[in-house]
Amino acid sequence: MTARYLNLILLDSTGIPLAGRPYRLEIEGDVRSGLTSEDGRFSESIPPTSARVDLTVAWRRFVLHVDALEPVTSVRGVQARLNQLNFHAGPVDGDAGPRTRGALRSFARASGGGQVTDEGPLDEALLARLDRHYHGDAPTPRARAPRTSPPLPSETVAADLPVDVQVLSCDRPDGPAITLVVYDWFSLAGEFPPEPGNAVEALVDGAAAWAREGRPPEREA
Repeated sequence: MTARYLNLILLDSTGIPLAGRPYRLEIEGDVRSGLTSEDGRFSESIPPTSARVDLTVAWRRFVLHVDALEPVTSVRGVQARLNQLNFHAGPVDGDAGPRTRGALRSFARASGGGQVTDEGPLDEALLARLDRHYHGDAPTPRARAPRTSPPLPSETVAADLPVDVQVLSCDRPDGPAITLVVYDWFSLAGEFPPEPGNAVEALVDGAAAWAREGRPPEREA
């Protein structure tokens, strides 16, 4: 059977490539590791029959379902693309429910607009734009930050819940690559990367804050 390759480009949530980042792949019990290139890319050969690859990068876990991507005209295809671009549509189950439509609304706002109704068919022009973003034919839109901040990363513990992503393989290592957004609440490739060992204390009322400053709290007239 023809050899297949998993070609990925890894970006952080600001669109910056994850250059020189270590990654770990587990393919049918075979564990591989390596570093991404300067543009955040890597390529690994996979067995022709592999349908699942487990990827850990930047303390995030992904379950990559290979060659399972459906057309963008199907709800499952829409969900898979939204999840990969970090607009979380929930499980890839074919249900165009509130979570999927909410994720599509978020994508529409981030990528130039579009109308998503609570019921009825999904907008074809918006789905075509989603497909272009997914295949890297348009700039990666930035997803909104979650309402609650995730825990600080650990070098030994990845995120508790892996993200399910559907990807396509290629017949050559230099072929088209799928862009994968490795979301976190900071830029992993920024000028000031996160460091472990920091402590933050929240001063939740005025008296505590003034006391920390070494002066009495102000009184209302």
